[in-house]
Amino acid sequence: MNFLTTSIAAAVLAVAASSAQSARLQLLESTAVGSSQTLVTAAGGSLAFGGMADAQSGLSDVLAFGAGSHAGTLPTSGLRFSSEWVRLATLDASGLVTSFQATGSTAFSFNGADSLGEALEQATVGLGADLLVASDGEAAGSAVLVRLQLAAGSLFSSTLTTADDTPTFNLLVQDAGLNTLASYNGLARNASDTLDLQFSSAVGQTLSLSLVYANALSVGNENLSGMQTVASSALMEGTLSVSAVPEPQRVALLLAGLGIVAAAARRRY
Repeated sequence: MNFLTTSIAAAVLAVAASSAQSARLQLLESTAVGSSQTLVTAAGGSLAFGGMADAQSGLSDVLAFGAGSHAGTLPTSGLRFSSEWVRLATLDASGLVTSFQATGSTAFSFNGADSLGEALEQATVGLGADLLVASDGEAAGSAVLVRLQLAAGSLFSSTLTTADDTPTFNLLVQDAGLNTLASYNGLARNASDTLDLQFSSAVGQTLSLSLVYANALSVGNENLSGMQTVASSALMEGTLSVSAVPEPQRVALLLAGLGIVAAAARRRY
């Protein structure tokens, strides 16, 4: 390859490299919340338990975490009930790729005999974050593409026929004008799901992200006898990444350069 061809190839590679520059997301503000409430009613009486998630936020990360273990005995029947729960929501914007996660699990156990009216847990954990599309060498207002990828799944098992669980993940990304840029709502019990999409933004814009995991775990109208168990868990995890959109003149230069290199190669061979 002669000097002209080599120079053109180097210029084309430089343009391609500059076009590949990408901005990143920077955490501006955040909130995090979570709680769990459990109620058991039966002929032998009732039991109630509750707990809250602790919220923490750093310069580039958000965390909501809660866990608890509760047990009690219904005074008339002697039915023993216990539950364990964990809820977690996180967001990490410390790297070039912003990652997020929401997950939780609950286990019920009944030991003894009684006529159960209802056992119900309602739990939620979530976070909100304002994310700035920060420059990595691009001018303010430069167009970018934001890619959202996520995977979600849930598991459920029970020895009781009336037990049920409704896991719900809600993810919403909006711009400063509250226009929806991306959203996800799900998930069915004992199911899995994925999402991969892109939307447009620009350097200097702010994106608002909301992530919530909620579920309602219930058992009702059962004549309990012996040891019975119910277990539920769910997980969503994903990423947000930003890539620059090449300017039209850079694309034109790149294509022209590739054409010149190809023509020079044909003349040589």
